[in-house]
Amino acid sequence: MRPLVEARLVAQRLLTPADSAVDLLETMGPMQGQDLTGILSSLALRLPQGTGVTDVRDAFTSGDLVRGYPMRSTVFAMSARDAGWITELCAGQQRRESTRRWEKEGISPAEVTRAHDVFLQSPGVTRKALGELWARHGFPDETGFRYLMIRDMMLHGTAVYGPFDGTDQLIVPTTPIPYAGEHSPAAELLLRYLTGHGPADLRDFAWWTKLPQRVVKEAFDEISDDVETTDGLHHRPGLYDEVAEMKRRAHGTFALPAFDEIVLGYRDRLAFMSSTHHDQVAPGNRGVFRRTVVRGGKFVATWSAAGVEPFTPLSATAERDITRAVRDYPQARR
Repeated sequence: MRPLVEARLVAQRLLTPADSAVDLLETMGPMQGQDLTGILSSLALRLPQGTGVTDVRDAFTSGDLVRGYPMRSTVFAMSARDAGWITELCAGQQRRESTRRWEKEGISPAEVTRAHDVFLQSPGVTRKALGELWARHGFPDETGFRYLMIRDMMLHGTAVYGPFDGTDQLIVPTTPIPYAGEHSPAAELLLRYLTGHGPADLRDFAWWTKLPQRVVKEAFDEISDDVETTDGLHHRPGLYDEVAEMKRRAHGTFALPAFDEIVLGYRDRLAFMSSTHHDQVAPGNRGVFRRTVVRGGKFVATWSAAGVEPFTPLSATAERDITRAVRDYPQARR
């Protein structure tokens, strides 16, 4: 477990910061972001000292970063340049599910289109304001309808979560940006995933994106010369040399947000934590995750404002290190 976790800490830029949040996401691919404060902190943790949550917020407000629903029916943070092509690549199944959901709710395709058009006539609104706008145009004044329609717009490339308005994000129209990569879109996304998440296998990527295995295999054939393979897991060239160079730091202590890619970026979380510890991180396995602490290449605790809950008794040194990591955590406020 320890070598795998340490290699992933290095790959995910928790030891070698990215130049900017945009650079990070364009290197490693989208990061899970349904928890807004969590994704702000996840990105800030991977930036150089002296930058932080404010810089990440500014990248959203400038339009360089967005959040949307590109894959897995889940919100992810992405570079604005990537949002369109990644969503087009991965959201097909979600779009079909969304259509079936509207049919079940008795809402016609024409009404869905009209709701999209109402938004486009008044872009740049909060979720609450958009719900009120739809209600004035005769749509259900219900939280469920608002959630489903916003999700539908993002699945179809109509809208994204963009600039901040206080602690909220405005929903704004998507700016179409054509894909201009050297590889096919699937191969480009796979290369980014293995660069910024590996060591990982193709099943991890297929789970992460929900792309068909055939598409994943063809994508790997296209970029296989650009990655290395160790013990059946693919990663960026020279990754284990990087780990060796910073072994002591990779063996250090990290306080992480609840929905960080270190935990959620892989198919099998039991590959790097025991089932007992997983139950403490994700009680009942219901999709709600707690903040975690990694120390010495292992997940050793969960943490919150109320304190640290270790999986096993900690030494005095470990307690001090965890206290310091929690103190230095880039907290995003709501």
